[in-house]
Amino acid sequence: MPLLFSYGTLQQHDVQLSTFGRTLVGHPDSLPSFQVDEVKVDGIHANLKRSEQAGDGVAGTRFEVTDDELARADEFEAQFSYRRTAVTLASGISAWVYIHQPSNPSSGYSIRRLEPDDAAQMEAMSTMFGAAFSDVETYCAKRPNADYLRRLLGSDSFIALCAMTGDQVVGGLAAYELRKFEQERSEIYIYDLAVAESHRRRGIATALIHELRRIAAVRGAYVIFVQADLGDDPAIALYTKLGIREDVLHFDIAVERDDPDAGKR
Repeated sequence: MPLLFSYGTLQQHDVQLSTFGRTLVGHPDSLPSFQVDEVKVDGIHANLKRSEQAGDGVAGTRFEVTDDELARADEFEAQFSYRRTAVTLASGISAWVYIHQPSNPSSGYSIRRLEPDDAAQMEAMSTMFGAAFSDVETYCAKRPNADYLRRLLGSDSFIALCAMTGDQVVGGLAAYELRKFEQERSEIYIYDLAVAESHRRRGIATALIHELRRIAAVRGAYVIFVQADLGDDPAIALYTKLGIREDVLHFDIAVERDDPDAGKR
């Protein structure tokens, strides 16, 4: 059975469950001749760098995984430009470890925020959402007109980011900034995030979130939050890697538009 050495979040049970659907069997170990890089990947992810200092090493845990789980880990870590590398641990046991290896700067896509004159790109993003979520009816059947989209994209409370390959929209994120009443601050809610199926596993979803984090920092927002459906394992794994999970209940309360007493209260 393959062994995987972790020095980061994979040691957490919730990350194991979201990535593999089970908790892993692990044993403490360390990786000699390496140290944790002070500069984190994208400002949040731990990384390793080689060390020439005698006695340096990185503490962590070696886990037993199946070949299928290792392949899934490869796909997940590739989103953050981590690659699997063979190493020998302090115990003398051979294992795999993920080390950040930046991909070619020419990623093939660009991230941009949509402006009031980008109604066509917003419509293309809605089309992409409809296909990605298998919900064409919601996203395409009753499209808003150009004036509505222009006002929406010009609003300071709505943020639309899209990933472009040439003139094609291959990913998108729609978010709302919510100004709070209890303090002078705001939080940002990711309403929709999706990547076209043929362009997944390229780090696009992560790049969209990182651009939103930059915008949130500029605006002084104190948190970004997002929901994920039970069973949407790729989304849960991504969000677990980037944030802190909270278990809450979500309720939809219908609007009674035909209530004869509406307006009398």
